[in-house]
Amino acid sequence: AFHPHDSMVVFGTSSNCIQFYSTETYKMTNSVEPHESWVYSVSFSPNCAYLASGDLTGQLTITSVTTLKTIQQVKVHKASILCLTHSPHN
Repeated sequence: AFHPHDSMVVFGTSSNCIQFYSTETYKMTNSVEPHESWVYSVSFSPNCAYLASGDLTGQLTITSVTTLKTIQQVKVHKASILCLTHSPHN
């Protein structure tokens, strides 16, 4: 997912990580591992304060973009979360 206001791109990996990269330097700036399985999808909240991520096991994780701390984790599906998006109305 591209950050809409910053030079950042974020994606999930098969090693259970969420990686943050600079679109200016093409280098990884941060990495967090809030999942226990392959991270399939990521999406920024409308205010860009949070990142939602979904994994192979159906777990949804909300991470703070500024602190990189996990805010909440919920098992929301019995199958993989292949894609997700935020509502523009919060």
